[in-house]
Amino acid sequence: MEIFQIPLVLLLTILSANAQTSSDETLAMANDYLLPTSVVPIHYDIKLIPYLDDDNFTFDGEVNIKVRAEDVTDVITLHQNDTIIEESSVTVTDLITNINLIIVNQTYEALYHFYRLHLEENLLVGREYEINIKYKGYLRDDMQGLFKSSYTTSDGETRWLAATHFQPCRARRAFPSFDEPALKATFTVSIARTANRHALSNMPVVSMTGPDPDNGGYIWDHFKETPMPLSTYLMAFIVSDFTNLTSDNYLSLWQRQEAISQAEYSASVSLPLLRSLEDFTNLHFFLPKMDEVAVPDYQSGATEQWGLVTYRERNILFVEGVSTSSHKQSIAAVIAHEFAHMWFGNLVSPKWWDVLWLNEGFARYFQYFTLAEVEKDWRIEEQFVTAQVHTSLSADSVNTSHPMTVDVASPEQISAIFDTISYGKGSCLSLKLAKDLRIS
Repeated sequence: MEIFQIPLVLLLTILSANAQTSSDETLAMANDYLLPTSVVPIHYDIKLIPYLDDDNFTFDGEVNIKVRAEDVTDVITLHQNDTIIEESSVTVTDLITNINLIIVNQTYEALYHFYRLHLEENLLVGREYEINIKYKGYLRDDMQGLFKSSYTTSDGETRWLAATHFQPCRARRAFPSFDEPALKATFTVSIARTANRHALSNMPVVSMTGPDPDNGGYIWDHFKETPMPLSTYLMAFIVSDFTNLTSDNYLSLWQRQEAISQAEYSASVSLPLLRSLEDFTNLHFFLPKMDEVAVPDYQSGATEQWGLVTYRERNILFVEGVSTSSHKQSIAAVIAHEFAHMWFGNLVSPKWWDVLWLNEGFARYFQYFTLAEVEKDWRIEEQFVTAQVHTSLSADSVNTSHPMTVDVASPEQISAIFDTISYGKGSCLSLKLAKDLRIS
């Protein structure tokens, strides 16, 4: 196990320093896609109503964004994509005077997903303002942004749910936002649902209101404010009729009712994996709960949203007596990887996606570390060479390979580097650092 030991402070220092350096180096190339730095977000208050009945599959939204002016400007630029903004509802309020500023124009630049509010007067440097936007959208069917999913019960009934997948640049499809990893803010979320469903988000529910007879009897779930700022891609919410399997009254797995027995292994291994990371980092997990959700239709294998990790069903459900031992190991590895992100990628994040390997390489490395601690009989550390080193060498030998730190600007370029170089080769470098700097 010595080869897996590396000081946490050193890792965080490397992560932060490289993120800063790389972001500066690639700023010129990515500048067209980067938001101006004259206005930064402080807090989001999001209200959403996803409609899942009567084949409606739309949603209504409202977002209040508290921002601070960092430079003199009369234009506020943020991201939005595939939502319909009610322009007459948009306001910008000075939080000192409580006066609404005059908006002279609203424009949209489709290539960069830029939504601009042109003001009659300049914002005051250091002053805080609140942007209020009401909007509508469609629940997507491509498993990106805020999307709809479904499953069929043993009785042949189709059940619908709404889920999110925002990484890397898709939060803008669910709410207008400053959708870049460096622009962290705190969040409060309220989700409306029918009585036969429940809502999940990064934080636990603190109160409920309704049912609202004027809006189809919908119930509002109001979630606790996040205790620290987070990047927009780490926000998540789900509305479903799933059943939960709870471990230690702290960690819950959510899945179809008929699949609850298939979540038992994941429930048994998740908490030990999380505790192993807490012991190693000497940092307790930062949120009051952890939910894991098996989504029937999900684009990636899993995504590491803080306090609400979402998985493709196959990557979290295990059928005893049917699924293979290698499948069990794969499930544990995915859970370990996503939990590692809570510290490496979520707590400490690169400023831009050009150093994605710092997110994924460290998480891939630590999935082996935590698995070796929890499932000691698997000899997981011996599998690293064939699973990561050999695979990375193969991927790096073809002409489609790229440097680990790579210039990216557009969402398409960013998505393209979620690959073996960022994950596998990044984890190999992490292991090399661990060997060179191991603790006795």
